[in-house]
Amino acid sequence: MKTLTSSVGFQDEAGTLLTNGSLIFSLPQGIYLILAGGGQVVSRSFIVNLDGSAKVPTGLQAWASDELNGQPVYSVTLCRGANGSSPISSVNWLIAGTSPIDLNQLTAH
Repeated sequence: MKTLTSSVGFQDEAGTLLTNGSLIFSLPQGIYLILAGGGQVVSRSFIVNLDGSAKVPTGLQAWASDELNGQPVYSVTLCRGANGSSPISSVNWLIAGTSPIDLNQLTAH
């Protein structure tokens, strides 16, 4: 697992910080083998509630795409509200690289 960070707060299309908003991470359907150490990851969605500055909380860890067989691309939904309420946008990210990974530096896929 790798640590995920955000160097700046997430914003909506008007530039308003999504304070206490959320990100919903989803992998495509399937079971993914962990490349180092064995084991499997079953695709599922998980919600990350953003903090008061619209950043991901400190210490957030997740399986990165480059740690899983096939390097799956995450579909991430950006929401105004906590716990996935009021979705406003989505992006596909290949989460890869040296930990910690800054989500604000990832390009859309």
